[in-house]
Amino acid sequence: MHWPGRASCLPPPAGGLLYTLETMFPDLLEEIILIGDNGGAARWKGKDLFVSEMPAEGWRQLARSTKQAGDVGLLCGLQAAYAEKAGMKIR
Repeated sequence: MHWPGRASCLPPPAGGLLYTLETMFPDLLEEIILIGDNGGAARWKGKDLFVSEMPAEGWRQLARSTKQAGDVGLLCGLQAAYAEKAGMKIR
């Protein structure tokens, strides 16, 4: 944020998803850099400045592990979240 006569401030990284942060702070999107996904993504004025991407095999392994544990996996991306259907086959 910028206040006249003061330095701009950068908020600390949030564990939240960027699209959630954009919804929470719509009036500040032109003034602050959003850092979400536990520091894995940064966005300013609607443009991604940094994105730490997980390789496809990484999320496939997580999906297999959660299924083996009897849980349902939830994969959150920069713009949406994905939940697998019950009985869905993971490659």
